[in-house]
Amino acid sequence: MGVLHLIGKITCNQSYASHASRGLRLVPTYPTQSLFQREELWLHQAEGTIEIYTKKINLSSINPSTFMFWVEVTDPQFYNYIDLPDTIINRDYLLCFVNEKEEELLIPKKEAIKNIQRKLQVVVFEEMVEKDEQIRVFDNHGDMVYEEMIPVGRKTTVLDLTQEEEGFYTWTFNGFSDTFFLTDKNLKHTIGICQFQLKSEAVHQISIQFETKKTYWEYLVISKKEHIEDIYTIIDNDGTYTFTCQGKVTMMGLDAISYLSDQKIPYKERPKTRFKLVSNTENETPYLASEDRILPNASPENIKIHSTEAVTEFKTQTIIYI
Repeated sequence: MGVLHLIGKITCNQSYASHASRGLRLVPTYPTQSLFQREELWLHQAEGTIEIYTKKINLSSINPSTFMFWVEVTDPQFYNYIDLPDTIINRDYLLCFVNEKEEELLIPKKEAIKNIQRKLQVVVFEEMVEKDEQIRVFDNHGDMVYEEMIPVGRKTTVLDLTQEEEGFYTWTFNGFSDTFFLTDKNLKHTIGICQFQLKSEAVHQISIQFETKKTYWEYLVISKKEHIEDIYTIIDNDGTYTFTCQGKVTMMGLDAISYLSDQKIPYKERPKTRFKLVSNTENETPYLASEDRILPNASPENIKIHSTEAVTEFKTQTIIYI
């Protein structure tokens, strides 16, 4: 009886939560599930982590040597506190992670793959087809799985790929090509696909890293008194961030003083940086007073659009009553 040994490990991490893998899950695609059964591979799963085991000594006998896993999100706030390309936030595309080495840190990039379903309507040319042309579809191994003659005058066609298994495909037509991922999976909670390739006999350890989002933080100070004046300063405990008073604004029908950070500040579930609202009425120097208080850190739930003349950014609003 052979001994199980580790051949690969994939970890999904994010820098917002204290538990690095919180809100993330790796799920094998159907072809990978079949590959595990056929090649007698074993899978150990935990939140955000997958470990692959085998009894085989010679890994070159595993065919194919490519595994694919869905990267799924289980926390509905994930898209608010993680820095992602707009196409991913709008769910127009999926992220694609492919390892090039045995040990590698993979991060989200702007390059992504479209979500393609079983029947795909492709706009093959901006103008009507001027002459009969072949459209061909190739699988991830380069084998042609579909071919159709597109007649003169047509602009679109539907590729019937219902008999093909889940995975990457490329269609070519008249010198153009496009790569897509074929699936009939409900992708509501899916953010990407990880293609894990065995490159050698060494143990493969791949990490997918999501970084926390940075936004401008705005504190809106509302007085319980009849009026409010700009007599405060916001300071932090290590001097990293500064705030500038933006003057009076109206919030929910009440006068408020807006203080906006001069730099973008990252979200953290348990931040080390603490902010304090202090009075500066005595000799224009911040000093402790009865109204001084430790401010709550911004919540990703309160993210707003922050537009300037040059660019549109995001800011996070927090209301403070004094």
